[in-house]
Amino acid sequence: MRISLSKITDSFDRLVLQPQSALPIAIFRILLAICTLLGTSSPDFMTWFSVEGWPQHFISKDIFVIDLFRVLPQTAESSRLLYSILMGSALCLGLGLFTRLSSFLVWLSLVSLTNHYPYGCGGQDALREICAFFLIFSPAGKRLSLDNWLCKKFKKGGENLEAEFSPYAQRLIQLQIASIYWQAFWIKLPGHTWIDGSAIYYLFHIKELCYQSPPFLREELWFSQLLSWGALAVELALWALVWFKKLRYPILLSGVLLHLGIEFTSNIPFFGLTMISSYVLFIDSKDLEAILLKLKSLFAKKTDASSVSVP
Repeated sequence: MRISLSKITDSFDRLVLQPQSALPIAIFRILLAICTLLGTSSPDFMTWFSVEGWPQHFISKDIFVIDLFRVLPQTAESSRLLYSILMGSALCLGLGLFTRLSSFLVWLSLVSLTNHYPYGCGGQDALREICAFFLIFSPAGKRLSLDNWLCKKFKKGGENLEAEFSPYAQRLIQLQIASIYWQAFWIKLPGHTWIDGSAIYYLFHIKELCYQSPPFLREELWFSQLLSWGALAVELALWALVWFKKLRYPILLSGVLLHLGIEFTSNIPFFGLTMISSYVLFIDSKDLEAILLKLKSLFAKKTDASSVSVP
């Protein structure tokens, strides 16, 4: 069976460049902003990321990195300013106000925090950085945004439900998500605990990593094996099989259950929520449009009913 080069390039063009609705990336923009606000709103920010905090200069100043802490004056007010920029830009990103600029500022702020004190940041922070960077080049502000509302109000443009855009930025985020599961799957295979199914058993007994677990099942080997092998199967499916439409939604549902289990048991805050939020990018835009239409109709019915009931 021969596959011509033209067929391959045509398939690539349809996947990466064929225009589609901006609704999936717009919903993801909102969810990413929420995860950023929740994940960085900490009363201990000044303890970790200020001249008054104890961790300082973990990366040599002879090495070039993107770090606004090196540009701003070394004062507590500068740290508070950077924190305000991060929180304000994340809020604007969720609202869809100055979307591209907000995406850039979120990315720049998160990268600065990571490069200033990398030991205080984790995989969830790196994931938000990457996603915010790709959002800069996406049409995320074309739907469900104040940018679109302002355009409609003052420039007679506004939200066009039929407008379609190239989804290359969305595809890049999808590939990033798939690569996370690819690495998570293959890095486990050399370890014998994942092969024999005892990995989750050890997790349940490390208090620093696991802060709660089912007390009546944590000592059962069969339960640990079920979770360990199940995690491997889900991670395999989320990078290898999620691309097939018929399998996609059951696989995404299994991923949601996996990450909810991790959030419930493990000390990895907000990573699972960010990963679950990215699943919206794998949902067909037509299905999302149908769901949004149903929600609008339900809201309209409730509004009409409440207006009728008011004397």
